[in-house]
Amino acid sequence: MISPALAIQRSIRARLIADPAVTNLVAPDRIVSSSGLPEGPFPCILFDGGQEVALGEVTRRHFETYTDLHIWCDEPGTAMVREIGGALFGCLVEELTPVPGIVLHDARFSGAKYLRDPGGRLSHGILTLKCIVETQL
Repeated sequence: MISPALAIQRSIRARLIADPAVTNLVAPDRIVSSSGLPEGPFPCILFDGGQEVALGEVTRRHFETYTDLHIWCDEPGTAMVREIGGALFGCLVEELTPVPGIVLHDARFSGAKYLRDPGGRLSHGILTLKCIVETQL
């Protein structure tokens, strides 16, 4: 069985790279799984980790997953990360790309935060997508 969080991450990436509103702002090869402070090129969207929480009171195959999407831009303000964040919201309100072995019951953004990096050169957006999934054996 694939990790539910990894399955959702793959589904999110497939949806993002298929959406021209997103890829007109961020090249598909810059939407990747990575962690830490990127060195460029910018802009980029990084998937960093993920969380799975078992919903044992339903069945042992139901999980909540939390996926953080980190948007990074080389800009003096936060306008571009907010524009990319808006494109992500618009893209991911639609149904995610199906993933074998996973049934998606719900997907919604649970929050967004936009800030500057401590050095002041980069802007950073963090969007969290919460999903309720059921694994299929």
